[in-house]
Amino acid sequence: MRLLLLNIYFLIINSICAQNFYSKLYNYNSEIFGSTFGDNILSNDQMIMLSGSACKADNFYYNCSKLLTLDLKGNLINLKELDSLSFIDEFNILVTSGNSIYFGSNSSLLPSNNVVYKKYSKDLKLVYTKIDSSESNSSLVSRGVYLLNDRLYSMEVHNQSNKKPYLIVSRRDTLDFSILWSQNFHLGDFYIDSHDLQLTGDGNLCFIMKSNPKTGVSNLEPMAKVIKISFDGILLDSYETIDLYKKNYASLLHTANQEYYFASHYNPFSSVYTVGSINKLDKDLNLVWSNELINNQIVDGRSYKVARISGFKNGDILITGEVRDSKDSKVIGGDLSTVWNGFLCRINSDGKMKWLRIYKMPQEVLDINTYGQFRPSIIKKATEFENGDILACGDVYYNNIQQSAFPPTDNNLWNMWVLRVDSNGCLPNYPCDTIIRLKNQIKPFREINLNTEWTYEKVDNPAGGPLKEFIPVKVQVIDTIRIKDTLSYITSLKDTIYSEEDRMYFWDGRQKRFILYYNFGSKESYSFPFWSFGFKRVDTAFVRIDSVYYTKVGSDSVFTQLLHVKTTAEDELKIPVYKSIGPATYYYQKLMLGYGLLEVPNPVKDIRCFKSDTRFLNFKNYDCDTTFFNTSVKDLYSIKPSVIVDQVSGEIRIYNLDKSFNYSIYNLDGRLINFGQYKTRILINGSGLFLLNLRTTEGVFTYKLVLP
Repeated sequence: MRLLLLNIYFLIINSICAQNFYSKLYNYNSEIFGSTFGDNILSNDQMIMLSGSACKADNFYYNCSKLLTLDLKGNLINLKELDSLSFIDEFNILVTSGNSIYFGSNSSLLPSNNVVYKKYSKDLKLVYTKIDSSESNSSLVSRGVYLLNDRLYSMEVHNQSNKKPYLIVSRRDTLDFSILWSQNFHLGDFYIDSHDLQLTGDGNLCFIMKSNPKTGVSNLEPMAKVIKISFDGILLDSYETIDLYKKNYASLLHTANQEYYFASHYNPFSSVYTVGSINKLDKDLNLVWSNELINNQIVDGRSYKVARISGFKNGDILITGEVRDSKDSKVIGGDLSTVWNGFLCRINSDGKMKWLRIYKMPQEVLDINTYGQFRPSIIKKATEFENGDILACGDVYYNNIQQSAFPPTDNNLWNMWVLRVDSNGCLPNYPCDTIIRLKNQIKPFREINLNTEWTYEKVDNPAGGPLKEFIPVKVQVIDTIRIKDTLSYITSLKDTIYSEEDRMYFWDGRQKRFILYYNFGSKESYSFPFWSFGFKRVDTAFVRIDSVYYTKVGSDSVFTQLLHVKTTAEDELKIPVYKSIGPATYYYQKLMLGYGLLEVPNPVKDIRCFKSDTRFLNFKNYDCDTTFFNTSVKDLYSIKPSVIVDQVSGEIRIYNLDKSFNYSIYNLDGRLINFGQYKTRILINGSGLFLLNLRTTEGVFTYKLVLP
């Protein structure tokens, strides 16, 4: 008895612990693309999160944000729409002090020479707003807000054509954001990034800057610079080295022992290229060591991009970012399943690695042979809880190849990702290995219930001619019945259905028994008897499963089988069938077989919507109850836009299009970096190769651009 109680106790404890750890994806009502992670703060028993998304006004989309609070289990408590506030940067956007939250970033509806600062109360009520502006022919990019010893600071990068960019570090009043002092800092002649303003152990400040020369400039090296300043902004000391800017974000950690840690892709001692290294400086900014992150180019082919470096209470170092790993590839060097994956790494102050965890997110919607078995991901920030657990936040998205399978306006291509793991980076029910392959995130589909509803689309031609009417047809579960101890559901079509695990049965009144029509757990061929109206007898349908996959429906996915069905009376039927829903087209829930040359009664075009007690699915891009008419299909004009890139300023201008249109810009990793409605120009803070998508009334156009 005592042993039994002890086992029950441990089961309860394990269950509670398992509930405290999780991997969750979020999408908060973004119009297109999805939701991305911006910043987060742990505050008492809550997490304050900033999430980026897309909002719609009239006929165009724009960047906006959502400020939300979650409990420590990842459940939503409160949400505040920030409308046009966006973040070009993804670090140091939020800080808190007492009952105040400070926010600094750019606005998608203001010119690029403006930075917006806002102050909120803890219940997300707006307290104060201030806008910084620079010259009209320049841009001003926010690089974060910082609260250090109750003093508020900001960092902004000023860019202007034909002039060197510079970083502005300012101390601000905590009440109205007014500037108390400001200092400028330069690094190179081109693009500047800067982050992580923080206190030093001797009562000063430090931060990191990175610079990247434009494409084609071979006599200049990308640079990284650690800078130490006084509380009044006076330069005290610095350390500078070469680096590959595009390989790492700008992140710096200063510890209580007055040590500095930063990432690079060159070994500062030898200037030899590495797949990703962590470097340590002493209190006098002298290089102590530089260690390459673990890799074996023959076995795993790893390459790292470090996003953030932060510290543990015991002095260990926590590294976050993304890593390419080819261990799941079928060929040496990688294949479609080799994507960027979010990672956590823990090292001690001597640079010795304690553990590395690579989290691979399953790609559940598309055919894995064509699009790969994983979605790319990145962990942008990680924080230690008081008990040693780790809260990690970032993004999960689809890469360019995967995105090509979705509509341009799909609203679930990007998901904010929140992951809580233990002090070793592990999750319950997973082996604590270097690579943790996360399980299927698809929601379980419950059996059909009372009030389940299908909405189909039927096409009518009441008056003949080209006029066609598209009308909704609803089928509902209207009652239950128990047949031979089996609880079944009666639909408004008078069909009787019941589901058992992965199987879907229909009652056959002539055979006086339930017939298995769909076996979603099977990969083998099967057959079932049915009543043939053409031959007036029981016939046999032979079913071959061609393929299985997930069909993406809005922000959800549905398990799908592509079936080949052959009967005596008909040619082979090829039709997709959704799990626990039924055929995608032509039929209602049940295949109407055996009619031969006879017309199938009351056919439909395809399914529009499905609603149960656990799910709502809309297979169309319009309302379930919409009725509309169609007379013809409008021809698309063959108009090709002209795209001009100013190689000096990096401005993009588009000609040969009369009407306004939406654009989106991606980098080579498939990461969305800018989108909106085109007005007079597009300005990107960055350089390299980009993909520009234009969505116009004349069609969708894609261009490859090289920006200086």
